[in-house]
Amino acid sequence: SIQRQHKLQSHQLLANTAPLQGAMLLVLGPAIDRLVSGAWVGRYSLTAPGLACLLLSCAISVAVNISQFMCLGRFSAVTFQVLGHTKTVLVLLTSWWVLHEPMSLRKAMGMALAVAGMVSYGYFNSTSSSSSNVDKLSGVERSATEQLPLFNRSSKSSQD
Repeated sequence: SIQRQHKLQSHQLLANTAPLQGAMLLVLGPAIDRLVSGAWVGRYSLTAPGLACLLLSCAISVAVNISQFMCLGRFSAVTFQVLGHTKTVLVLLTSWWVLHEPMSLRKAMGMALAVAGMVSYGYFNSTSSSSSNVDKLSGVERSATEQLPLFNRSSKSSQD
């Protein structure tokens, strides 16, 4: 990856990209907010609960960004995507639980599909790594189709 190629730590990568991301957000954020909500963010009357929610949201965003940058150079692209889907599911569940957002059937089915995909990925990833570890210990070399349990059902049934 580019991070490894330039020998950057996650905090260095974050420090180099955060100013540009912040500038883009300051420029584009109010205009996009106007398009979505129909009102300018500058006309919002700030209250103590509103400020508390804003500060909490900023703190959570910073924590999410830091955690993503820490994971960026350490995990594969697929694992990083699984973490991203986990974050999305948690955001949707939190908005339903804390903010009492309505949970539509579409959201619930999407979250269920994402979780099923994550569980499947974890299962097949652990099955694949455990079988390759056993193969390395026993000195047996297997083809790619023999290592995947879904693809070798017909070969097992014909051998039995």
